[in-house]
Amino acid sequence: MGTADDGDNRKLIAYNSAPNILNRPSEFRCEINRDGPWHKYILFRSDAWSSHTLQQDEKKVGIRSVLTKTETRGPYSRPFTVYFVHTKTAFSVKGVCKRFSDFKELDAKLRKQFKNCPNTFPPDKVFNSMQPEFINDRRKRLQRWLDDVLAIPELAGHQDLHDFLGIGDFNAELRREQEEMEAREQQRVSRSVEDNPEVYLEAIEEAKASGDQIAEAQAFNALGLIYSERGLEEQCMQCLDSAQELCRVRGDRAGMAVVLANKGCAQCLAECPASAAQHF
Repeated sequence: MGTADDGDNRKLIAYNSAPNILNRPSEFRCEINRDGPWHKYILFRSDAWSSHTLQQDEKKVGIRSVLTKTETRGPYSRPFTVYFVHTKTAFSVKGVCKRFSDFKELDAKLRKQFKNCPNTFPPDKVFNSMQPEFINDRRKRLQRWLDDVLAIPELAGHQDLHDFLGIGDFNAELRREQEEMEAREQQRVSRSVEDNPEVYLEAIEEAKASGDQIAEAQAFNALGLIYSERGLEEQCMQCLDSAQELCRVRGDRAGMAVVLANKGCAQCLAECPASAAQHF
């Protein structure tokens, strides 16, 4: 078998305490997904929102709303104006149509609950309210008022505002995002144990002793990714080659696919990090 059953294998992959390679020039970053027995690389563009994480300049509010245009509706005898509001968050893009009375109702709701509501809401007008100049000016005033509301965190996080903008699930999405961030942080802290090569060297020996070639392949695969993160390309490839051979012998196609994908990612990180971003 092409795996390292001979005694020299442990010497070939013996732990090297070289520091992690953190300054590789790259347009993407990679993370090791340790869910399940087969650890694997996941690649992200450096400028992407990973799991829709809020960008740094949007963490205060995370909502941007724009009154994009107006439209006249209703019968000829009693026309009215609707305002198209497009709202972007880290989780979605929504569009709604609202009348001036809808904005006025929202302003009244917020004023009842918050003393720091902006006083920039435009006044009512009974006559000549359908003139194009007036409609355009009112749209600008409503935009300013909405910007002022979103600039106040207490108001920007209020459910009435979210329902008005069509993003009623924003707070739930934000809580889910925060929980995911906390979970990722916990995983990062726990990696001090998972990133210890000795853990997987012992797992390899135990798997060999019990004759469990699948477990042995999984341990080789995990160890290879650790070496890849540390910039130890030769040791990484030796481990992944061993994992690949074990999968071939056992006919484990799913495991083989994971190992081959990991080998490709590791080679990109080692040889051509700049061009690799074009393929992921």
